[in-house]
Amino acid sequence: MWRKVALLRKKIKIFAFLSLIIFNLSFAKVDIETIDTFFPGNDFLRGVSGYSSVVIPVPDRFEVKKATLHLELSKSKALVPERSFISVFFNGKLVYQKRYNPKVDNISADINIPVYLIEDYNKLEIRTSQHYCVNCCEYEGSPELWTKLYWKKSYIKLDIEEKDIKPNMLFLRDFILDRKQYNPLHFAVITENKSDKMLTLATKVSGYLGRYIKYRKLYIDFKENLPEDTDTFLIGTENFIKKFLNLDEKEKLPHIFLVPNPDNKARAVIVITASSMSELEKVVNTFISLNEETLMGKSITIKNFKSIDLHPYQSPNFIPVEENIHLSDIGYDDKTFSGFYPPPLDFYFEIPVDMFLNDKEKFIFHLFYNYGSGVREDSVINIFVNDKFFRQIKIGKDYGTIIEDKKLKIPVYMLKPGKNKISVQYSLMPKNQGFCVAPNVNALQGTIFARKTYINLPDLPHWVEMPYMEYFVMQGYPFSIYPDLKETQIFISNLDNKTISAMLTLIGYIGEKTGVSPYNIEVISNKKKINPNKNLILLGYLFDSELFENTPINLSSGNITLKYSIFSQIKDILKSKILNEKDKENLKAILSMDNKLQKEVIFTMGKSPYKGDKTIFMILSKNPYQLLMGVRLLYNPKFAGNIKGDISVIDFEQLRVYNGSFTEKYYVGHLPFLDYILFRIGYTSPFIMFILTMVVIVLIVVILKYLLDIREKRRLKGEI
Repeated sequence: MWRKVALLRKKIKIFAFLSLIIFNLSFAKVDIETIDTFFPGNDFLRGVSGYSSVVIPVPDRFEVKKATLHLELSKSKALVPERSFISVFFNGKLVYQKRYNPKVDNISADINIPVYLIEDYNKLEIRTSQHYCVNCCEYEGSPELWTKLYWKKSYIKLDIEEKDIKPNMLFLRDFILDRKQYNPLHFAVITENKSDKMLTLATKVSGYLGRYIKYRKLYIDFKENLPEDTDTFLIGTENFIKKFLNLDEKEKLPHIFLVPNPDNKARAVIVITASSMSELEKVVNTFISLNEETLMGKSITIKNFKSIDLHPYQSPNFIPVEENIHLSDIGYDDKTFSGFYPPPLDFYFEIPVDMFLNDKEKFIFHLFYNYGSGVREDSVINIFVNDKFFRQIKIGKDYGTIIEDKKLKIPVYMLKPGKNKISVQYSLMPKNQGFCVAPNVNALQGTIFARKTYINLPDLPHWVEMPYMEYFVMQGYPFSIYPDLKETQIFISNLDNKTISAMLTLIGYIGEKTGVSPYNIEVISNKKKINPNKNLILLGYLFDSELFENTPINLSSGNITLKYSIFSQIKDILKSKILNEKDKENLKAILSMDNKLQKEVIFTMGKSPYKGDKTIFMILSKNPYQLLMGVRLLYNPKFAGNIKGDISVIDFEQLRVYNGSFTEKYYVGHLPFLDYILFRIGYTSPFIMFILTMVVIVLIVVILKYLLDIREKRRLKGEI
């Protein structure tokens, strides 16, 4: 009897233990993120002492149970194990150290990171000691001394549980909108209905998410029922909100508040509401202007509504023109360089893609720097613009310097549309100490002063040839000219949830590119509401044929086709230039044999049929799900980089993007008359410019001679 009772108790304990394991597993998650996601430092460590670092964020909503760092690297065959090894530090603590094995060139290491070391932002440092001999004269900068880190193959693995949400706006700031979150971020939006006004409010919130979080993949889905696995924004009037959340009808609601998802306490429902539709529009416009310091308290009730109206190019992403913009103004700190082959200072900035970069103008890069007395006379500072060498600054003082400056005037043609980079590279060599005398590597020092160093760009005209969809991929152009999207309408052909989700995800993408919430965007679902003075974005499939007038496609009998037979188009192009085999295959594969859209997603852009300087941009697919997947691919650099020209076709069966340019070009912006003449004639044909200059000179001479002859005749008449 007692044996049976003991056996039963044992079975109960085992069952309870297994239940506990299953319960814990149901709530535990594993998150794996590659190190290249976190913008690491240099991946090629050279010299006797190599160094690289990266900061790894951990989201606030994660409770980390276990952390593992996986590293992949290669090393030089010349390194000797007696003096060559790698050390890994995590937040200043040594977590891994290993000698290099001369028989192993490729190294893979899994490193356990103690959980108590993990903070919000974690500094991972990798140091290498690299030598090719033990007891010999060794050149510390020898090319044989190297280690290559593979950031794309290295990753951090976190076993986590997600913390519960509390009804406080701090959780919106610290959990839902946390910029430390990993890709991709999923959000849901629910609105009271699918009217144009409600969908406009949903797009404004989506653009705000892109603007606020930045540099993350945002997948925003439109829902009708509350999902349990996604943070959800619920937008509607008070009556709708009370019914949806089963709240007391007599309760007065604040404009913005947060509640845990009833089906998953680790997910939130963010409510945006008002007593009327007109008030709700004001609440949303004010909400999307809020920054992190205002997101606190149990709820937010807005007393002073905001109305925002921005000027062209008023985006925080762009560097201001005709101002001294110091490196410290845009987030850079003083940079110190030490030893052989120190990592360069890479200074990034962005200009509008339509800025006219001519051959005459120059911009200023004023560098403030210093260096020590231990450097050799042939040491230099190299300056690169967009990875192109510009010039060297010679280090000429034997005793070093406290601070020096060099004002560089750089031609604007070295810039490129969109993002640009100036690199400052210290190339320091120690003074000669004689044969087999080890130099003092620590004497190789220098600093760039971020609070002194500045860049000053001239105010250049805005004028660019279109259509080029790569400009949209880079900056959301031309819709981003007004970053609040006041000159943009979005026209969706059908109101299914997938098409609306594609629209919300697209606006989240544009919000990141503009750096501004889309305060003045407008969504329409009826052609009669089209404003001919605005740029148009079309999503869906069923549109009026006149909207395709200036694009390379036609719409007839429910089918989308190219205006040109693809094979005759190849023939025409071959007459003007020779294509390589890859280009030919791209052209042949743009559409199927009958030229009709089948399962593909088409991106196309052209001149607006209503106004010559406005643009129409379409994302088309018969399948709403594939339409959504096509928009999400904008966040994938591999595919987004191939969306260019005036037409791109995504073939999901082969996972390839085909593109081309077929339609007539047009221009957006304004170019001064003289610059326009120079562009149309001089820049494109110097010979024609020379001939015209000579003609103008001859005309001036003839006119002057004619005027002088008249004057001479009048003088002679006066004498008579």
